[in-house]
Amino acid sequence: MASAVRIARCSIDGDGVVYEWVRDDRSTGHVVVDEAEETIRPCDAMGNVIGQMLIRRTVGDVENPEPESRGNFVVVAAAIFREWVKAGSLPEAVSRSFG
Repeated sequence: MASAVRIARCSIDGDGVVYEWVRDDRSTGHVVVDEAEETIRPCDAMGNVIGQMLIRRTVGDVENPEPESRGNFVVVAAAIFREWVKAGSLPEAVSRSFG
């Protein structure tokens, strides 16, 4: 069964760009992208970081993984990183389908 994720920029705070994501209209959340550090971390809608999990664009491995949210986090981060590399800047929105 195919799956999809939709990601949209929702704000810019002092520490980075906040994205809201929806996966198959069931799972939802937010991540904050720090362009200078090239990292993505889970956050709330206001950009406040949640937990210690993060992924670095230059490394690609999840640091301090949280088992219950790691899967969705990796999908969202990979989609943002791919579009960032492709466009040369952070995207306004990203949609990805996968099997």
